[in-house]
Amino acid sequence: MGPHPRVPGQRGCSRVKGWLIAGLATLGALLVGMVKADLEDEKVCRWLARTLVYRTTRHLPADERDRWREELIRDLLDLQGRVAPLLWAFSVYLQAGRWGRMRGMPSRWEVLVARTRAAWQRLRSLPQARVRARAQQLHPASIQAQAQTAHVKVVGFDAQLVASGTTRSGGSASLMSRPGAWFI
Repeated sequence: MGPHPRVPGQRGCSRVKGWLIAGLATLGALLVGMVKADLEDEKVCRWLARTLVYRTTRHLPADERDRWREELIRDLLDLQGRVAPLLWAFSVYLQAGRWGRMRGMPSRWEVLVARTRAAWQRLRSLPQARVRARAQQLHPASIQAQAQTAHVKVVGFDAQLVASGTTRSGGSASLMSRPGAWFI
């Protein structure tokens, strides 16, 4: 028994490969043409460069951001052409993390770790909060009983709390003391 005629063998299905390659080449040519047309427009290049400058200042301390943004925009406006401002803004963006760390900002890794830990803590606290809320809805009497417990200060050495028949809905407890313990 040989391979099924519709299932590609070791050579593969040449028609599918041909159409796939032709489709991807056409899509790539369209995308390159669109990017080229956008980069020929000076407004698009200036907008991209300005956006990179604004993103660059996010990596700097908050009290210095406005001053840096003004300086970087001024330097950006001094550059002529379409591609030069874009390349300059990209190089400044790549250096922004180092500039921020030199001025006391945490690194991207530290920020990522802190955000991950905070999200993990929030996720871990959700089930506990849900259990508490659910218990309060289902068993309000047990919550009230816990709130009405009397606080007893034991002066002495030996005291023993014995609980019998404790369930969610009720139960009893008694405090047994040994000689030498006083209750206040």
